[in-house]
Amino acid sequence: YRLVENVLDFSRIEEGRKTYSLERHSLNDLVASAVQPFEGRDVEIAVRLPAAPVMAEVDAEAVVRAVQNLIENAVKYGKGPIEVTLAGTAITVSDRGPGIPPEERERIFEKFYRGSAAGGPSGGAGLGLALVKHVAEAHGGSVRVDCDPGKGTRFTICLGSSS
Repeated sequence: YRLVENVLDFSRIEEGRKTYSLERHSLNDLVASAVQPFEGRDVEIAVRLPAAPVMAEVDAEAVVRAVQNLIENAVKYGKGPIEVTLAGTAITVSDRGPGIPPEERERIFEKFYRGSAAGGPSGGAGLGLALVKHVAEAHGGSVRVDCDPGKGTRFTICLGSSS
């Protein structure tokens, strides 16, 4: 299901038809919604949210799907436990997997690019991280990846300002 949605979303982006409906939302609630479909699976996810709600003008569905793409990647390619953290308007998804080779980090946000770890039947179409990047940039922000070889990967979506 997520793959089909990613393909359709990317088609809309490429055609210039993708629009975002920005409304005031609690990022705390959106992060919790993103994690919810993974509960009950054979994966440990620790969620760290600030006590006070972080409010921001965002497209709720787009932000939730971007976070879910990152969690799905952590489940496929990383090792648990997975940690999802909200700090200000930055959402971080980290795992304790093998990390991403340095030579691949520059390309992982390109559409259709699949790194060496993405081989095999569980690999996706190479759209998830490109969509994450597009969502972050459409919200006035960015996405970055930090890796410690053999110790894990951290993806951080930085959204525009909170209010």
